[in-house]
Amino acid sequence: MKGRGNRLRVLGLVLAGSLALVLVAPEVWSALVANVERVEALRRLDLPVYERSLDEAAWDSGWRSLCGREGEDRSLPMFADSRALGFSALASIDAGQYLTALSLLQRSAEQGQVSNEPNALAYLAALEMDWIEAVRLYDPQATARHKRWWGTVFYLAAQRRMFEGDLEQAANLYRRADTAYGVHGPYLGLGLADCLVQEDRPLEAWDVLRRALVVMPPHEALGYLARFEELRLDGLRAWHERQPGNEQVAHWLAFYEEDVLQERVGLEVLKGEPVPQVSIEQELEGGRTLIGFDYRAEDLETGPFMEVELYFRDGQQGQPQYSRVRQVVLNQASNPAFAWDSVPAGVRPVGWHGLVYGDDLSALSREEIIPHEMWLCLDAGRVDASFGLQSDTAPLRKGALYVEGGKAFPMGDAALTLGRIWFGVEDPYNYTHVGGGWLPDQVQFRAGVWEPVADADSAGVWLVAHGTSKGCFREVYLFALGEVDHVGEAE
Repeated sequence: MKGRGNRLRVLGLVLAGSLALVLVAPEVWSALVANVERVEALRRLDLPVYERSLDEAAWDSGWRSLCGREGEDRSLPMFADSRALGFSALASIDAGQYLTALSLLQRSAEQGQVSNEPNALAYLAALEMDWIEAVRLYDPQATARHKRWWGTVFYLAAQRRMFEGDLEQAANLYRRADTAYGVHGPYLGLGLADCLVQEDRPLEAWDVLRRALVVMPPHEALGYLARFEELRLDGLRAWHERQPGNEQVAHWLAFYEEDVLQERVGLEVLKGEPVPQVSIEQELEGGRTLIGFDYRAEDLETGPFMEVELYFRDGQQGQPQYSRVRQVVLNQASNPAFAWDSVPAGVRPVGWHGLVYGDDLSALSREEIIPHEMWLCLDAGRVDASFGLQSDTAPLRKGALYVEGGKAFPMGDAALTLGRIWFGVEDPYNYTHVGGGWLPDQVQFRAGVWEPVADADSAGVWLVAHGTSKGCFREVYLFALGEVDHVGEAE
């Protein structure tokens, strides 16, 4: 009975303490309840394989809740003290309940309580998708809350300025974004794209969509191909209206407006030996050999999908037969032409936030190596140490062969690496590189076929400059060939 009496006394103290919280500090009690609800909501979040963290899943779930208002329960929790509104709004953001957070912040503003929660008005502007106003109102805190969340908002504001042609303001926002989200990069997800479409903002919706699709499984991402192509055209038209003198945007728009009118041939038997843009020699079963492929730079500059023309040789002796097969594949190297944003020197381009070797970002710059082509340059000599970047990781398809490659420009006798790293298996050497040497001071294609190790579930691309080397990269790709043994065979 003594033990039971102790438990009763402890329970009494807990209840008394809880009652005191309700009577003396109702906002604290509301905060505790909100925090419990936050934990429970996070546990219920669906976490697809391509979502890499609960907070990223909450970001995507939040925008889905905000833009599916017709089916949402609009009832809000009641609070003993209105001063708890701001705290509960931020907890709702944590839990991916943006509709609730928006309503709470609006109520807090109406009641004149926004001063009780730092940056309440900035959060309100962000949930209303006014990125520029949100970053204007944002007041940095000694202990920042939602640091990556705000890094994503800074990035969205920077993109908005870039689309308007204000590159100076964009550069400042890119720097703030890069500092805030660090090696994780901005949040990704399809939910925000839906919100922006509803708001008739196709340019930003296309921009969000292309970043989100890269980290999805290829078969799922390809299901969005038609929607992506439509949004890209609508987005480019909106961009061209904002910047009619932007020659790059005008080129992309003309290219894809013409492209939708073209007829496609899936399989074509060739009369002679082709000369692929990128050469590969990969033997397949049945005496077939993949000898290379063509791709379009515009695809890499504007989105995650590549239209490739694969070239095959059937038979090794006598009179070999050549064929060309057109396919659309998902490029799992994000922002492969480093053209999805306009980051200044010392800032990582979106999709390339992981660090290899050092962390001194002064090694980074974007340079026009070829007229009208921006390249990402890594200068290890500037930081006196090897330096590299890793792309966002993307899920691998089991049993598939992958093609990895890109264009490079070594400065002098540079030692560069174009490689990949994989995850999901215990392996101390979970990285390799595309083979071959580099020719100094000239643009060159480099590509190879890679078969992932068994049970590897995801991979990222590496770009590295070793020692004191400097080199520049562009048009990087990593894509699954699919069932290449059967591609192009006559039925």
